[in-house]
Amino acid sequence: MLKREDVEVKLKVPIAYQKMIDLLSKLTADLSDLLGTVDRVIRSFGEFNAASMRSEIRRSREVKREIESLKSDLIDYISKAAPALYAREEWMRILSKLSGMSDKAMGIMYRVEQLLVNKWEIPEDVQGQLSKLSESVVEMLGECKSAVSLIGINPDRALEACKRVELIEKRTDELYRRANFLIIRSSASFREILLLKDIAEMLEEISDTMESIVDDVRVILMGLA
Repeated sequence: MLKREDVEVKLKVPIAYQKMIDLLSKLTADLSDLLGTVDRVIRSFGEFNAASMRSEIRRSREVKREIESLKSDLIDYISKAAPALYAREEWMRILSKLSGMSDKAMGIMYRVEQLLVNKWEIPEDVQGQLSKLSESVVEMLGECKSAVSLIGINPDRALEACKRVELIEKRTDELYRRANFLIIRSSASFREILLLKDIAEMLEEISDTMESIVDDVRVILMGLA
């Protein structure tokens, strides 16, 4: 979340940068919505059935379409603004990685749907650990979103957000390892285990992607220094 002091120290960045940051901020807001839904369906798995999950997936698809629309706008903008845009490759990488994260989020939603369609259960201890993992990923995205949004406003605070992303990623790695071990040792069927492992791995991949994004943010910040 942006604070008053962030606005007060706002840099006079080139218009090309500011529009890029604004569009990316909108995209990360949609991604936050999508990952928030993922977190909710994992945390409240027992409250869903196949029909209610399909409703959640329909809404998530709408969010995903909005993300793809923003991605298209950003690609078009980058191609036109390229001469005035420092670290063009880093901007493109951030965009590609954010879009890839939304693909992973939808992949998780479809796997949860399969668990519900087949009336399979998630062992209580596994669900608890997956909930911790998804919560950590959502927290990490909040810091990643701050890092991107603060690029043209407060570089120091953007760097602080980058560091927090890396700290949360280390914790997320440990949560993933615990979840993976619990899944393997669970009494779930082989097919259930495959789906649950996919969910855990996709959450971990989203986490790894965000850690990679902050490296790109640092390169961009160096160009603004």
